[in-house]
Amino acid sequence: DVVYLRPDGDDGADGHSVGTAWKSLARALGGLEPGRTAYLAPGNYAAPGAISLRGTAEKPIRLASRTWELVTVEGDVTFSGAAHLVLDSIRFTGSVTVAEGSDIRFENCTFEGKSGGLTVRGTRNLRVEQALFRGAGPYAIALKASPGALLRGNLYGNRNGPALIVDDADSIRYADYNGFGDGSRTWAIGDGSGKPLAEVQP
Repeated sequence: DVVYLRPDGDDGADGHSVGTAWKSLARALGGLEPGRTAYLAPGNYAAPGAISLRGTAEKPIRLASRTWELVTVEGDVTFSGAAHLVLDSIRFTGSVTVAEGSDIRFENCTFEGKSGGLTVRGTRNLRVEQALFRGAGPYAIALKASPGALLRGNLYGNRNGPALIVDDADSIRYADYNGFGDGSRTWAIGDGSGKPLAEVQP
């Protein structure tokens, strides 16, 4: 079950084809039930504010680029209480916050927030894979009270601070195949001390 968005679409249309695509993410949020996918045509979309989409383990909800061309969400985005949600091949220009959710997955996404890339609080089973973090903020990912995180195949441009700030190292279920701009301070754990790459990714 698929719906379509494009920057010059029409929120009054039915969204069932590229020719009748919706225009805004805000419109899509009202029409995405478990098991549905929203394909975004290349271009820029305004951040819709809080996103509380809830899929299921059997029927996740997906927001994905329809092609290899760039899809950009402009502005800060908050996922609040969301569950079983997949974001695929989307560029975020503002900060991204995930709060009180579960099973949120970012695949092939780019994070460019100047105050921080991805902030996660009270969320279980976060997955970030094949992502690029190139914002100028003090961290790429900050995790608090968020167990079960999987971080794989990401590139962190962490020139201004650690790639990952985490309150408890045991929150990370798996982390490997990641690349760092500064390998001398990849993680900051608990007290904020930076850990070199050799300690966290043998």
